[in-house]
Amino acid sequence: MGRIDRYILSHMAGPFFGALFGVLALLMLERLLRLLDLVNSNEGALRYIFDMLTNLAPHYLGLALPAALFIACYVGYRRLATTSEIAALQSIGRGLGRMAFPAFMAATLIAAFSALLHGYLQPHGRYAYRSLGFLAAHASIAAALESGAFLENDGITFMAEQATPGGRTLAKVFVYEERPDGVARIITSKGGALIESADGQRSALHFKDGLMVEEDDKGG
Repeated sequence: MGRIDRYILSHMAGPFFGALFGVLALLMLERLLRLLDLVNSNEGALRYIFDMLTNLAPHYLGLALPAALFIACYVGYRRLATTSEIAALQSIGRGLGRMAFPAFMAATLIAAFSALLHGYLQPHGRYAYRSLGFLAAHASIAAALESGAFLENDGITFMAEQATPGGRTLAKVFVYEERPDGVARIITSKGGALIESADGQRSALHFKDGLMVEEDDKGG
């Protein structure tokens, strides 16, 4: 790589990194707002936010790199054109194709890095993000289980007269579910617990000494 190539790259470097961090920051900020809405500012789930954003960084980096390269090429070569440096380079026999060599080299390096990004880092990051998303949702539900508080979601009303932090132990549980077919289900239990499944993909309410009654819209 000659001195002129390094000079052209120096004109592209500033716009590239500026655009890269700008686009990446905007995408991460949008995701941060959605995650904060998901956890509802619950302290038990907020600790997962930074790790979730970190695991999504490869995904957003893959989106930001092409945009940053385009902006770097546009701004860098336009700056050379407006200062008549392209005309000066042509006057010494340097063609447009040779002047575009630094841009092609940068694009090749970014393409190689993107292959690693999309082929390895991004799948692992998205898997870790989904795992942490489940843990954050579980923490939000567990933290919302307060003694004597009614919770309502998707047609299900839940209440426990006594609940330990995290929902590990529940006492005097009441559940009311109204299904789309008009059948109402009522569950009462002396005790229960919010337990994470063995695969870590869902949470389930386990009841002890429970009673379930179903009633349709006709009262039967």
